[in-house]
Amino acid sequence: MFTDRDPVPFVRDVAEQLRAGALDGELVYVKRIRKGATERYVAAIPPHVQAARKAGGATGGIVRYVITAGGPEPAPPGRPLPAGIDREHYVEKVLRPVADAILLEIGTTFAEALGEPRQLMLL
Repeated sequence: MFTDRDPVPFVRDVAEQLRAGALDGELVYVKRIRKGATERYVAAIPPHVQAARKAGGATGGIVRYVITAGGPEPAPPGRPLPAGIDREHYVEKVLRPVADAILLEIGTTFAEALGEPRQLMLL
């Protein structure tokens, strides 16, 4: 965006790498959690709290987790990442919003950059 190069190939490449699993190490969410905060959530339990509960209090106040097909899973440092990472979650919830904010400034969208079918507008 800040050079004279087209950002579309870069965005397309990052999406391909992400879907292929080449960027799995970059997908770990890191959130701070206060002592006793995991017990406060009853109705709606945020992903970082779900991961902290699964880790069994071994987080030390910082929760590292990834989103898998089965929901959030703890991803402690120095250990292999859990299996079944939901890479589409990261494409749709992390990459798409950032890419759209940039690409809209040059008159395109994330969907167009990836060659996704265009949705017809409602009248």
